Amino acid sequence: MLDLERRETLVRGEAVELTNQEFDLLKFLAAHPGIAFSRAALLKAWNGDTYVTERTVDAVVSRLRRKIERDAQDPKLILTAWADGYTFVDF
Repeated sequence: MLDLERRETLVRGEAVELTNQEFDLLKFLAAHPGIAFSRAALLKAWNGDTYVTERTVDAVVSRLRRKIERDAQDPKLILTAWADGYTFVDF
């Protein structure tokens, strides 16, 4: 669950601390379930607040998976869309 006003995240009933980049990326992906976004498109999730590259997206996704997935090596929420980028699962 994402509380957008408080910028809080609950995963399986537990509060999870996310950085601004992690929260913004999760919010963006979760708002568009099932749609694959390239790394370049995901850079827009940060609204130009910081200098980031396409490789930064990979690092943030990796950190985010470690925080919200049961098994970061076998993600079920944030999926890799091969040759495209990343997508949030469409329940």
